[in-house]
Amino acid sequence: MRHRTRIALLLAGLLPGCYWEPPTGEIMVNTIPPGASCVVSQLGRPLGIAEPTPAIAIATLGETQIDVVCRRSGFAEAAVTLPAPASAATFPGYNPYRRPEIDYNTRVDITMTPAPWPTANQ
Repeated sequence: MRHRTRIALLLAGLLPGCYWEPPTGEIMVNTIPPGASCVVSQLGRPLGIAEPTPAIAIATLGETQIDVVCRRSGFAEAAVTLPAPASAATFPGYNPYRRPEIDYNTRVDITMTPAPWPTANQ
């Protein structure tokens, strides 16, 4: 009976080590000219909003590419895609000693172009 209690306590003590929380990160978004509103998304799901730029979006990150779409009055919409980070060869994101970190380029610089003027025929 005493042996079973020790095993149960040992297993209960190891359970917190199985907890995993998705990593969060900061993505600095800078536009030229400043003052744009940018949506940071992953797989079509918004992760955060950075407005007005320059601003930082705090987001829960996954191991896929990140899209940044910026809008500002008088300028054409601008979009940038951050490629997915390189994952580990055997087990992506696995490290037995700490929570996995996902490394993205955390700064995005976007140059916005003025919106085209409507022509007289339109």
